[in-house]
Amino acid sequence: MGKIIGPGDRLSKKEPLIFISGTFRGAEPWIEEAMLTLGSKWNPLPVAINNFDERVKLHRGFKTKLEWGDYHLRLAQEHGVVMFWFARQSGRVQANCGVHFDNPYGGNAFYDLAHTLRYKEFKSRGLVVVGCHEKYNRKNAVKDRLKLSRTGVELVDGGLEDTLARVKEMVGRETFTYLP
Repeated sequence: MGKIIGPGDRLSKKEPLIFISGTFRGAEPWIEEAMLTLGSKWNPLPVAINNFDERVKLHRGFKTKLEWGDYHLRLAQEHGVVMFWFARQSGRVQANCGVHFDNPYGGNAFYDLAHTLRYKEFKSRGLVVVGCHEKYNRKNAVKDRLKLSRTGVELVDGGLEDTLARVKEMVGRETFTYLP
């Protein structure tokens, strides 16, 4: 069963996992559905969710969370699956500096996506799944970023359920082993 891990958990450098990134703040809720699906019996891999919610402030805990996210993203790039979900906007977002945005904040997700695609251009071992809500306001930016990469990664056609099904398909067909 896929164990959901958070910033208090740290996997070994050789452990395969599923890493999830996406739009959280100002976006329609989706993480509960992803956790329910990926935490099911079919999934033998731990699941790391890089969820930056509105309560995270710029302090020592924020730096720890960034380091945790970067570490587990690198592990998944090398030994697992990286999933992105760009959700539809549900409300205005207030960043830590007090500025309001009219779009879901996906800054960390776009950083993670760019980093993952760049990594995949040089080392094709990791598996990447990218999905967007049909009404996500920056869907064309995501499509363009995928087209510009030399990775063959494509946007999943459909919704969150289709994106999660693609992750399940990849996990089911791959044999994840601890690498020396």
